[in-house]
Amino acid sequence: MKIKIQISKLILLSTILLSCANKDDIACVQGGNKGYKDFHEGIMNYTEYLKIEEPNQFFFDSLKTKLNRLGITYRQIPLITGEIKYDSINCYYETQNRYLEFYFGENFIDSIKQSITQRNTEENTK
Repeated sequence: MKIKIQISKLILLSTILLSCANKDDIACVQGGNKGYKDFHEGIMNYTEYLKIEEPNQFFFDSLKTKLNRLGITYRQIPLITGEIKYDSINCYYETQNRYLEFYFGENFIDSIKQSITQRNTEENTK
């Protein structure tokens, strides 16, 4: 069982590093390696890239609070151009996001967002 988990982690790391390497950016690979190392040392970050017109501060504050309770730091990065620049920092965040999905489940963040939306809807209809 432990070997299967280690193999799946190795496959995930390889996939992440190859996706960065395909962008021909050594800095991206370095950021991915740091994201991998930090995650396995218990440093967890979730980063969300947002269009400038999207802010809903109550929603994001609630998401940040819920993630902090789980030991996960939440960051928002505004997308000015609509594209993510794959550099060391963004590849770090992308790697961390993928490991969170792998560790907690693919719909982990979406389920938290859904519960916040549902709670907010219920509070506003009372």
